[in-house]
Amino acid sequence: MGEVNRQGSYEVQSFTTLPEALALAGGYTIRARLDSIVIYRRNGDQILARKVDVQKMLTMDKDATAFFLMPDDTIFVPKRRILQGFGDHPGDCGCDSLPWLEP
Repeated sequence: MGEVNRQGSYEVQSFTTLPEALALAGGYTIRARLDSIVIYRRNGDQILARKVDVQKMLTMDKDATAFFLMPDDTIFVPKRRILQGFGDHPGDCGCDSLPWLEP
């Protein structure tokens, strides 16, 4: 969902990384905010969310955290802000009220 070139459902294999999943979706758009991608995962009757900094993964930053997808995960790639300090609403991803996935 969000700022990818081909939105849709894609089947992922075990140990699929977030950058690999983005590639399946045709990559991200120029408007994508790569430091705030959100992964939604169902756990029983609960939906968990985790914000992931893919920018760090792509630049091989030493602080990047590996994150592997599971079947039925949903990825949300938010839109980048046009102006600094403008349009940065915490609820944009709809994840503020959800429990967070543990790293």
